[in-house]
Amino acid sequence: MEKLLEVKGLKINFETQGGLVQAVRGIDFDLSAGETLAIVGESGSGKSVTSKAVMGLLASNGSIAEGTILYGGRDITAMKEREFEHLRGKDIAMIFQDPMTSLNPCMTIGKQISESMIKHQKLGRKEAYQRTIELMRLVEIKDAEKRYKQYPHQFSGGMRQRIVTAAALACNPRILICDEPTTALDVTIQAQIVNLLKRLQKEKNLTFLFIAHDLSMIKYISDRVAVMENGRIVELAKSCELYSNPIHPYTKSLLSAIPLPDPRTERQRQRVHYNAKDYRSEDEALIWRQIAPEHWVLLTQRELDSLAAGK
Repeated sequence: MEKLLEVKGLKINFETQGGLVQAVRGIDFDLSAGETLAIVGESGSGKSVTSKAVMGLLASNGSIAEGTILYGGRDITAMKEREFEHLRGKDIAMIFQDPMTSLNPCMTIGKQISESMIKHQKLGRKEAYQRTIELMRLVEIKDAEKRYKQYPHQFSGGMRQRIVTAAALACNPRILICDEPTTALDVTIQAQIVNLLKRLQKEKNLTFLFIAHDLSMIKYISDRVAVMENGRIVELAKSCELYSNPIHPYTKSLLSAIPLPDPRTERQRQRVHYNAKDYRSEDEALIWRQIAPEHWVLLTQRELDSLAAGK
């Protein structure tokens, strides 16, 4: 299967008033055509920073200290901004967590969806309008012609998420990065957006890099899952394997936090509490080890020995 994206040895630092912060500490992953890779972890784990690095959207105080991000065999970290602008939106697009931060409140949603087509695909305004109406219908926005002229504040949260999805699809990207696109929505609307994304992936042959902290939702949309903790990927496996056989204690703690539908079972089960200092000292070396086909974990040698001994 064709590898569209390869991230190798990626390290990202931020300059702050308190000193240098290492947000991402040397991670490796790849993304094959047509698959969904989910990167999960708690806030501050480095997952969203990683996605923004792929898009070339790091904050001004952030920088890639080491590593490469290859798209189609080309290192996009070495691209000039003008070259990156051509790639961004056209080949790789992004759906952000809060659509109101990416939508212009003073511009109609129709113009916002069509502007990237006019810029990247050089479409005329009439053709861009027709294409925008098609995209709005594709993401299930009813009365597209009428709503084309409306502004973001006239839509619900779920509808605004559909709008930014349509805008992201405007130039037919190969990779769609979804940065917690359902976080601000209620459970019913979350399910609708996830089902919409799955349908669009099938129809458009899209490749997803999905960023999330909700493992219960990720189970139904991902092919593989990478678990990030403190700037490192600590476990990477096929979705079914990770949920049935988690190895890293941090992964186990995240899975144990997923509420169970049966209140009685939920009350009786024991949660896994994770603190890295309880498992290892800071000077212990970490080893990236394959423990099963397509299942990797980051542990110390002592932890790996205990795992091999069945402890």
